Amino acid sequence: MKTEIFIDIKIAAVKGGKALFFRHLTGFLINFFGGIILARILGPQILGLYFISYTLLLILRGLVDFGIKTHFIRLPLNPSLEEIQTAFTLQQILGLISALLIGTTISPFLVSWYGHEELFILAVSAGIGAYFYGWQSIPLSLLERKIEYKKVGIIEVADNLFFNIAAVMGA
Repeated sequence: MKTEIFIDIKIAAVKGGKALFFRHLTGFLINFFGGIILARILGPQILGLYFISYTLLLILRGLVDFGIKTHFIRLPLNPSLEEIQTAFTLQQILGLISALLIGTTISPFLVSWYGHEELFILAVSAGIGAYFYGWQSIPLSLLERKIEYKKVGIIEVADNLFFNIAAVMGA
């Protein structure tokens, strides 16, 4: 009995490992080629401004997540509905505070610091993106918990793809 469970987990881990590898490879290639296209379209100065906002987005996503994704993946038992609702509410509050802080304080500061009006809308979009990250963080953690890496990969690759398409079209 224990051997069968071990073999099932081993098979799931190998499948998950393959899906994880291809998910990261595909995401890397999308971001790499998206960056090349944006560099050609925007030029180095505006691309630098774009990456300031992208870095801001990554920082804010980490703050909005607040460790909840990892916590739900590592819980010994499935999280209760109450735990999920509490975590979701916390992420929404953190996302709203982040978006408001970016829109009212950080964006105007960045515009005055760098002297580029374009940075305002780029930074605000990072704040909005961080808020909406709170909508996908918990469902992704629950999928990862079930070792459904293909579904997680589809969502994360689609996220990268749509982000880069939006960035290129916006440019």
